[in-house]
Amino acid sequence: MPKNTRQRIIEKVNTLASSPCHAANVKKLLGSENVYRLRVADWRIWERAGFV
Repeated sequence: MPKNTRQRIIEKVNTLASSPCHAANVKKLLGSENVYRLRVADWRIWERAGFV
């Protein structure tokens, strides 16, 4: 993974963690409960809301 892509992913995940309402490119996965997808370039990051 290119270093600049890794840095963008880290920034987007931190934005999602601090302000989920303002995170761009986040969509709820169909057929899943409380699972969301964050898109950064060609990469997809899954997040389960409420998972501790």
